[in-house]
Amino acid sequence: MVVTADSPRQPIERGLPGPGMLAHVAVSKYCDHIPLNRQSGMFARQGLDLAPSTLGGWMGSPLPAGPVLPKSPLGTAINYCLGNWKALVRYAQDGKLDIDNNASERDLRPIATARRNYTFFGSDNGGRTAAVLYSLIASAKRHGLDPFVYLRDVLARISDHPSNKLHELLPDYWKLAHTAPAPEQV
Repeated sequence: MVVTADSPRQPIERGLPGPGMLAHVAVSKYCDHIPLNRQSGMFARQGLDLAPSTLGGWMGSPLPAGPVLPKSPLGTAINYCLGNWKALVRYAQDGKLDIDNNASERDLRPIATARRNYTFFGSDNGGRTAAVLYSLIASAKRHGLDPFVYLRDVLARISDHPSNKLHELLPDYWKLAHTAPAPEQV
């Protein structure tokens, strides 16, 4: 006969996230002010597919009991939904449609944030450095690379790399070099 101990209680009954994961999401959202959609992207780069709605569900915002007042946040949300009913029905009928334009807005947000930060570079050289890094990161993302992995490798190699071959460190060349099959040994 094999006897095993009961598994430890989870903070969310029958839920997968442990206390460490929940603490991380909560501290990131409420202490570091990292929105759930950005946290979702950060987890995705590490191989965890967690939708922002899942993270939000873990944070558990309980709905109020009792009647819903029209001017309350929930009442406002219900009225908004009813006012957009035709579009909501259209969305439900066509699975190719996005329910919102959050992806577009999310892609534009870094540009607006960066624009505010441009005044704090401290020097022309700082501005040029930031411009190069913004460009490299955007290009790395466009080529489907993890910006952290790409920059970590490039920054480790750049000081020993021949200056006439710096183009080899650009994201498109870097991706080819790191995805090419290894040469066959004879």
